[in-house]
Amino acid sequence: MFIQPTDPPPRAGITAVGSLLPEEVLSSDDLLREVARRSGLALPPRLLTQATGIVSRRVAGEGVYASTLAVGAARRALDAAGLGPLDVDLLVFASASRDLVEPATAHIVQAELGSRAHALDVTNACNSFVNGIDLARSMVLAGRARRALVVTGETPSRAVRRDPADLAELRDGFAGYTFGDAGAAVVVEAVERGGILDVDTETHSEHWEVGGSRAAGHGTRAGTRTPTSAATGTNCGVFSRRWAPPSSTGRCTGRGWTGTASPRCWCTR
Repeated sequence: MFIQPTDPPPRAGITAVGSLLPEEVLSSDDLLREVARRSGLALPPRLLTQATGIVSRRVAGEGVYASTLAVGAARRALDAAGLGPLDVDLLVFASASRDLVEPATAHIVQAELGSRAHALDVTNACNSFVNGIDLARSMVLAGRARRALVVTGETPSRAVRRDPADLAELRDGFAGYTFGDAGAAVVVEAVERGGILDVDTETHSEHWEVGGSRAAGHGTRAGTRTPTSAATGTNCGVFSRRWAPPSSTGRCTGRGWTGTASPRCWCTR
């Protein structure tokens, strides 16, 4: 019996990457001293370093915005791919940070780059960049885009609580002391081999109040806690899982499962 050969399924993957770090470095010890000075709390020396393992982080200085970091990373990614701004037809800015409520920060990035792509924002807290890459991949596979540039610029250090009123506020905002700023970019396009095999997510949205962050121009729901940082209390601060259950992974990729994984989340107590 003759079996008609079939074309291999289309693939899309990351073909170039770029990153950019702000020049300013803030050590955990310096941040701790600032918090102690502004709050009046007596804090143990090296508390942040010992509790988080973080010695220092990069922070955006005056005049450096989320778009600034995204543009710098985007230029490096395009250079790595040997491409120009007009070689992409989809530009996704995917970040929890943004320059303005409106317009989309993607337009600011595009204006700086000089591209003419379909530009839009994707915002979903810590998952934003992964979701942006997934969206770009889906549009490439669907034939809606030929080549995508996914960029991010994160400036969460500006939301860090540096003057907690008491130890309870320090505890509630402690996750913020792990934050640093950075920019990144990837080029996503069709590939012949490899590529992104699958993206599978599951979100526990009933815990949305725990990760709330108040922003200018947005209303506050009555009775809702709105901490400055991303986590508070004894509940997990990350609920969207980035790992695929064995059955789902096998079904989507046609591959077996040789290991186990656990959802990754962090808590403050």
